[in-house]
Amino acid sequence: MVKTKFKVLLNHISNFLTSYTKANFTNFMRVRTGRLRNSIAAIVEDDKVLFGAGVVYARIQELGGKIRPVRARRLWIPTQFNKTPAGVIRYKPRDIFNEGFIRNDTFYWVNDKKIIPMFNLRHETNIRSKKFMENSIKVLNERITEIVDKFERGENIFGKILEEVKNVKKG
Repeated sequence: MVKTKFKVLLNHISNFLTSYTKANFTNFMRVRTGRLRNSIAAIVEDDKVLFGAGVVYARIQELGGKIRPVRARRLWIPTQFNKTPAGVIRYKPRDIFNEGFIRNDTFYWVNDKKIIPMFNLRHETNIRSKKFMENSIKVLNERITEIVDKFERGENIFGKILEEVKNVKKG
């Protein structure tokens, strides 16, 4: 009985982590495709909650660091002229490479007699840490006593959590 009750509490905690992180995500990062946000999950395994994201680039977004090219000599970073308003790349380097030139670590595309800077070429670039998951864990740590107390009194914690998540989205 106690074990089952504890498992239910862990499920509430995992739901809190997942819901709060997804709702609060846009405070830390711009969303283009939603793939990273949708991969965030917390699962209960034995007597612990495992929390993470299921895409390869989640770690560098959470912790920050340097990115270096793996198969190329340089990273081709799109300029604002090569992005949609949502930040999605318009043209890939292979699509326009034969229609331009490189000068001073910038690839320029020649299009209808216009010269447009399309990519900045870098040997490495820094990704700043976003800490979108760490923030959720901090909030959970601040509220864990309250969550456990409400659970022991038999209150519907998850309903309250969903209410708070909606408030985070509004605020």
